[in-house]
Amino acid sequence: MNRHRFRARDYVEHMLDACIQIQTYIAGKTEADFLSDGLLQDGVVRRLEILGEASRQLRDVLPDAEARFPSIPFRTMYATRNQLIHGYIFVNYGVIWGVAHDEIPRCAPASKLSSPHGPLISPDSLSPDSRIK
Repeated sequence: MNRHRFRARDYVEHMLDACIQIQTYIAGKTEADFLSDGLLQDGVVRRLEILGEASRQLRDVLPDAEARFPSIPFRTMYATRNQLIHGYIFVNYGVIWGVAHDEIPRCAPASKLSSPHGPLISPDSLSPDSRIK
C-alpha cells in the first residue's frame, strides 16, 4: 500500500474533523433516533474508525503524543477502531451512542490538543518535518 506521508498536524486535523462530524451527525438526535437509523450509525462508526486510525498514525509520527497530551485516550481510540473493523458483527450500537454522545464531546475540544507550549496544531508545537518514514 502506498501511504501518503502526512505530518502530525494532518493527523490532528483528521481527528478533530472526525469528532466534529460525529457531533454534527448526532446533533438533535436521541439514542432512539440513532438506534433506528442505520445510515446515521454507519456515519458515526466510520468517523470513529477514522479517529482511531488517525490517533495511531499520530503516535507514529509524534512518539511523545501520549505524554504531551495525557487527556487524549489514544490507545482507547485505536482499540475502538480495531473492534469496529475486526469485530464488526458484534458492535453494540448502544455503546457507540454513548461514545458519540458522551465521550466525543469530552475529547474533541481543541483545548485537549494543547500543551504548555501551545496548541498541538500550531507551528511552534509541531515539527514541520514530522512525517511517516
